[in-house]
Amino acid sequence: SDVCSSDLTNWFFIAHALGNTAVILLPSEGEGLVAANWRAASVPALMDIASYIQLFAGIALAGAQTKSILYSSSLLWSAVLSKVLLGKVLSRAQWGSITLLFVGLAYKSLGGSKASLGDASSSFLLGVSLILAGCFTHALVNVKNEALIQKGTISPKILCVVIGIYALGMWFALYACGLIIPERAGQQWTWTRESFSFASLVVQDAAAGVPMRSGAAWLGFVFSTAVHAGAFFSRLGNVGTVSSGIVKGMTTSTDRKSVV
Repeated sequence: SDVCSSDLTNWFFIAHALGNTAVILLPSEGEGLVAANWRAASVPALMDIASYIQLFAGIALAGAQTKSILYSSSLLWSAVLSKVLLGKVLSRAQWGSITLLFVGLAYKSLGGSKASLGDASSSFLLGVSLILAGCFTHALVNVKNEALIQKGTISPKILCVVIGIYALGMWFALYACGLIIPERAGQQWTWTRESFSFASLVVQDAAAGVPMRSGAAWLGFVFSTAVHAGAFFSRLGNVGTVSSGIVKGMTTSTDRKSVV
């Protein structure tokens, strides 16, 4: 499909940002968006943007299968960073759950990616490095978000929305300058807005047997991202990064099983 071909990374980045921003529609009590601590939220927002760019660039170089293997390392990073930065003490049962989930996800992923792991090219190794860096940054963002929420600096809902607004602002600022997040088409990299078309959302590209066009599917992805963001941020202040990450990892495991 047009939305999911030459400009996949940019559409996914926009969907992620829109999903976070759409959480503003959820009912809540407390601080408003205008009165929020935008300065405090800017640090995790910029780090979140960096993590997604690192992950997308790594996928372009090393492939989605490799990302699925390495992304489970975010659980371990979250546990370590929570202990170092927040002083959290995890029980043996929690460490055991994290280790078991990490090993299980890695084992399932390795089964379908032996060819990728055998690729020792410089671009593949660079992709692996970027994915690992993205996983670490993503875990650091979640720990920082948890700290802000627990200190009462900003509410979970508003933090989620502000991060989305920052991401949208950055992307459209780049677009106004004639740039987009670099995309890899074959062996060529593109980074100018001429290679990105908003018109692809309304293209009649539904394939035989597929119930919707890619544009409609993308809007559905935005909706699911909003639901995920709202639930995830609300849990950060209650159960913390590690427990939220374990549940997220269990969801990933279930999704992979259904795909396989």
